[in-house]
Amino acid sequence: MSYALPIVDLRAAARVSTWMLFLWPLVVVAIVTTVRWRHLKNRISFVVLGYFVCLGAQAIVGTVGYTYTWVNYIGSVPRDRILVALVDSSLSVVVLAAILSIGPVLWLARVCTQIETREAP
Repeated sequence: MSYALPIVDLRAAARVSTWMLFLWPLVVVAIVTTVRWRHLKNRISFVVLGYFVCLGAQAIVGTVGYTYTWVNYIGSVPRDRILVALVDSSLSVVVLAAILSIGPVLWLARVCTQIETREAP
């Protein structure tokens, strides 16, 4: 019985997956921030709240448990199957949460542009 080596180290794939799950909200918020930069009144609050909105969308998608098959590979090593499941679930959560969070982040940008500081009478 031959034992084949795994394609990628599972620990490295888990790190990449973790970084991917925490960095995609920054990408979405950064894109919206650069597009609406001149109009945003409270930029820091928009970035923080936008990041939390994206994490909320990710939590909802992760709770639902939807997984799309991105990688069609079944290796002979059980670690490869775990790796493929990790990649599929991470990509599914990131893509679907990014799509679902675009609307709320754009709405938040619109709200942050309408905030005006009121002067005391």
